Amino acid sequence: MVGLRRSSLVVIVALLLSACGFFSDDPAARALQRVKTLVTMPKAAYQEQRKRLALRERGSIDFLRARIEQDTRLSFDVEAMRRPEAKQREVVISVSEKRTVRGSHELARYRAQVKQNQRDVWVVTSLRLVE
Repeated sequence: MVGLRRSSLVVIVALLLSACGFFSDDPAARALQRVKTLVTMPKAAYQEQRKRLALRERGSIDFLRARIEQDTRLSFDVEAMRRPEAKQREVVISVSEKRTVRGSHELARYRAQVKQNQRDVWVVTSLRLVE
């Protein structure tokens, strides 16, 4: 009986994780996760990633990280996705401040280029701030 409950629990957890996109190789999920990771990763890890960002994107990500340090709750959403080629996607990610009164306030939008590599895994190849 205990073994059955344990296996049922494992199956339920696996289903929930897959539904949340944890195991997903979806290009939109990859782009969303890339932006969210840059904004929420530990400071030491971010310092390495920061060097690879262009100046505008670096300033924007730094601003969002500062907002989190000020206890601002952020929402990350896929706004749009375009398919310029079979193995390429262009995904727009919006980052908004969650507010309890009057909805949310958009803070930034990013355009991510996502391509399939030789192993057919989706990889974010560039990230640009959208004006």
